[in-house]
This record gives sequence, structure tokens and C-alpha cells, in this order.
Amino acid sequence: MYESSPHAQTSFESEQVPNTNDQNITLNCTAINGCKTINYNINNEGWIINNNTPIFSFIYSGAGSHSIQYYSTDNSDNNETIKTSYFTTYGVGKFTFRDENTFALVSTDYNVNPNINGVSSGTGTTLDLNFQGITSGTYQFTFSKTGYGTRYYYTTLNEFSSFDYNQLMLQDTNGSNLSLTIYNSTGTTLQQNTPVTITKNNYIVGKYLTDSSGIITPFLKANDTNYLFSIEGYYTTSQRIVIINRPIWDTNLGLISGTWQVTLTSPQSTTRYTITTNSQAIGILPNTTIEYIANVCMYSGSTCDPNFIQRNYLLYFKGLVGETSIQPYMNLVSASTQRTLKVLNYTTNQPYPLTPIAIYTKTQNGVNYLVESLVTDSTGTATTYLNNLQQYTINTNNSTYTIVPNTDNFTYYIYVNFLTLNNPVYTSSDTNTQSDINAPLDEFYNLRNTLFNTCTLKNDCFPAALIAIIITLIVLLVITSMALNNFIGIKGLSLVAFICLTIFFGIGWIPIYVYAFLGTISLLLLVIVQ
Repeated sequence: MYESSPHAQTSFESEQVPNTNDQNITLNCTAINGCKTINYNINNEGWIINNNTPIFSFIYSGAGSHSIQYYSTDNSDNNETIKTSYFTTYGVGKFTFRDENTFALVSTDYNVNPNINGVSSGTGTTLDLNFQGITSGTYQFTFSKTGYGTRYYYTTLNEFSSFDYNQLMLQDTNGSNLSLTIYNSTGTTLQQNTPVTITKNNYIVGKYLTDSSGIITPFLKANDTNYLFSIEGYYTTSQRIVIINRPIWDTNLGLISGTWQVTLTSPQSTTRYTITTNSQAIGILPNTTIEYIANVCMYSGSTCDPNFIQRNYLLYFKGLVGETSIQPYMNLVSASTQRTLKVLNYTTNQPYPLTPIAIYTKTQNGVNYLVESLVTDSTGTATTYLNNLQQYTINTNNSTYTIVPNTDNFTYYIYVNFLTLNNPVYTSSDTNTQSDINAPLDEFYNLRNTLFNTCTLKNDCFPAALIAIIITLIVLLVITSMALNNFIGIKGLSLVAFICLTIFFGIGWIPIYVYAFLGTISLLLLVIVQ
């Protein structure tokens, strides 16, 4: 039991150490017959006893509001009544700027928005911040330097926030702004307005907030696989490893002997691997908005062997999901045929540019494999080598199509969006099968294709527009001649004609602007004939 004693009294003093979250605490004991011990307990963490020292000073670290209990015992073992005092340690922040390649200190321009206790901008190798009295909320730090890429740190702060970071700066000749689309771990949902912290060797690269499309654009070193991405509240990931195996024949599945090459085109640069072993490990960054492309070929001298087919593969990870192994299947150019795939919008007949296409088929023993994955060019076109009379499955735009190439057709039109046919694959002559349950509709498209087979791009559609006008004139002239003998009159017949033309031209073959032009002409003719 503690007793009040005039022989021992303890005083308390505290002061925060500048630019730290440390509190310098002093307990001073006075007693007539001398002080034996000073006892204290901070935040109920447990009692600590210090012997034979009338003045005891120590450092307590940690931002926040704290309480301290304390008492002294004199040399007669009389205990002072327990006292309680309070102290507050405010948060501080510090950035130390270093070169990403050398880790040497580098003077950097900084901007703080909103300002923190009057600090809004400046230049130096360090940035010290005192958070006492600041408004709780979000703050953005911008770091820049001539000859270096700009980096950002976006975070939420309050009076008790605390950090001490080494902030890396990268020379602009060593990196570029890389667009990353951030998904959840399963790659199914975009992470909007989500903080993403990027580190390298435990140093800070930056902290970014995804936009409404889940995109951030950090300045990163090309093909550096040492970055670590922490998607706040979800998952942490680094580089993803993809194993590319030695090419095999697409006929007997035997290994193709000799040196082979992988050319990896990342969103930032191109790297070539010349390989003699049976596999090659490649590291790629996850969540890149633009896919990596791996070109695989057999190697001859200083370039790809022109006698062999080359294959391309799109490599990317959405969240933690993506291809981890690629097995290229190849053949001689002389044993296969180059085909053209053109992806078009079903409703407008306009090309789908930069659209991923994945092509699959089966081996002779029935094993399904990826033949190639491609991206269409600005005209919605991609080329690939396919074998005659072999069935291929094409995946694009969340739809699946099947083709069996033959010796007569080399171009295949793939229509996506709006209405999907069971077998919506058209060669240059738009061959359809009667087994297709949409065959009547396909025949309808054959008629349209006969009339408008050049209308695939904007500058091709003037012949189609001319034919549309001629057909409209013919129909309206027929209607005019029928008007006097038809009880619904010319207005009704013109409306019927307009609806029929809408059905014929508006479903999808003719682009919208051609249909609008057709409609205008029809209405003008309607006024004229009345």
C-alpha cells in the first residue's frame, strides 16, 4: 500500500525532440533522506523502476496522446502517492531524396498540396515536415528535378502521422511513364480510387491513387523487375515470371532443334533473348495497360530463320491472374498459309483497332493449345499462319468463333458486338453453311455484301451511299405510282418504304452516317413527291 510521504516528491517535464516523434521525458525526485527509486508506467504498458537516480531522463517514441503514472520511493522505503500526467507527441514526416541507380543523395524540387504548416515548395536533399495542428485529410507531394522523371506521393495525414522515407528519383534517360490498370487479385474488377504504393529495395518509388478507370501512370525504369506494388487493402505483387518453352512442331509435337529467340516488347522497351536451352524465364510487370508481346522464332545467324513461322504471344497479368507458361507450336512457312483476320463492329461495320485476338486449336491427340495471341492494327487487321482444313477457335471481345481454313479463302471477317451469329466468320466471298441456324440471316448478308463489299472504312463507303440513294429513288417512284390506288396514301407508303429501307440498311452493314444520309434523302423526296 502506498503512503503519502513528505520525504519524496516527483516532478514531471516533457518536450518533443524537433523533427522526430520522440518525447524527452524528465522525472525529478526530491526527498529529505534521499531518493531510492523512481517508478513510472506509460500508457499502462507496465511499471519500470530506476534505482539510485534523483533525476531520470529518457526518450519515449511514438506519436499520439499519452499518459504517464509515476511515483518515487525514498531511502526509508516510503512511497509517494501515484501521480498522473499527460503529454502529446505530434507526428513528423521526412523524405530523403536518392538517385535510384546509385542511391546517392540528390537535390530535388518538391511541392506540397495543400501546404503543411507553411511548407508548400522548396528544394533540397531532404524534406522535413511537422504535422502539429494540420487538418486531417489527403495530401499530394510532387517530386521533380531537371533530367529526372517526376514522381508523386499521395497519402492521408493527421496530426499523429509519422514516416521517414528514402524517396527514389530516376533519371529520365532510364525510364518512362508507364500506364498501369489496377485490378483486384482475380483480375475481374477495376480498383477505382485505390492507393497503390510502389517500392524498390524497401525505398519509396511513389504512392498513387487510381482514377475512375483504375489507372495510374508512374515513372518507372524500363524492364526493372525489382518493383513491389502494394494495392492498399487488397494484395501485394511484384514481377510475374513467365516460362517460354522451346518451340515444337505442330505436327508430331517433337522439339525443334537449334538456337531460338524471344523478342520481348514491353510498354517501355524491347529486349532480345537468344536461347540454346529448352526454356527461358521472363519477368514482366503486372497490371500494365498495354500488354507485353513476346515474339518467338527459330534463330539463324543474326536474325529469325525465314524458313520457319514466327509466333507472337500477349503477356499480361490482371491482378494475380495471367499466363505463366507458353508453349510455341511451329511449322515451316512452306507447310502453312498466311491468313488475314479482320475484326469489325457488327452494327457499324467499322474496324476494331488494337483488339486482342487469341487463336486456339488441338493437337492430333486432342490437346487444346494456344496457337498465337495478337493485337489488331489500326484497321482492325491481324495476320497469322494457319493450316488448311484444321479447326481453329478464335477468342476476341468476350466472344468465341470457329473457322476451318481452306485453299480458297485467305481473309476472314470477324463481327463482334450487338448480335452474335453461331458462326460469324466470313471469307472474302462470305461463304456460309446451311447447317448454321442463322443461314437465312447469313444469306441476307450475302446480298448486302454483294452490294456493299467495299464499305469497310469511311473512304470506301461513297459507292455504297450512291447505291443506297438509287435504291431509295426507285422505291419512292414505285410508291408514287401506287399512291392513287392505295387507301393509305403516299404518306403511309413512304413511311412503309422508309421502314423497309431502315431494316435493310440500318442493321449493320452500312455505317451510321451513311444511313443518316439515306434517311435525309428519303425525307426530302417525300416532300418533293407531295
